[in-house]
Amino acid sequence: MNRVIGLHGTALVTCPQMHSHGLVPLDVAYDAEEPLTIALVVTDAANKTYAWQLSRNLLLEAVVDGDKNDCAVVGLGDVTLKVRTSDPCAITLRLRVADPSRPQLRSFVYLIVDRDQLRRFVLDTYEVVPAHLEVDHLPLDDVDRLVEEEWK
Repeated sequence: MNRVIGLHGTALVTCPQMHSHGLVPLDVAYDAEEPLTIALVVTDAANKTYAWQLSRNLLLEAVVDGDKNDCAVVGLGDVTLKVRTSDPCAITLRLRVADPSRPQLRSFVYLIVDRDQLRRFVLDTYEVVPAHLEVDHLPLDDVDRLVEEEWK
């Protein structure tokens, strides 16, 4: 089975810092070598890319269970996802955009993505690495590091 899977599409974006409003290219990728995260990359109108590593479990919660309450928000802080039952085909991702030259600046990008397409992709990642078996796919050094961090 393929250990890396990807999704190429578009997202509706609004973000003053990215100089983009409207449809932008969207790439979503999953690699079994990083089994706890899903990479998301968008490219703005100036051809600059922005990348995030999102929790696979957070995305699963949003795309599968996120419509139990209208406007339910999944996640806290720099990454939140919202599904509206009034528009169940879309999911809104609110992601922090960092500016290395101004680290104190908090700016966010809002992406509206096809929920069914994202749901299928997230569920496909569980075919590559089943739930609760993620640790079996982490390099041993990473597992040791995670255990050490947990017990500090």
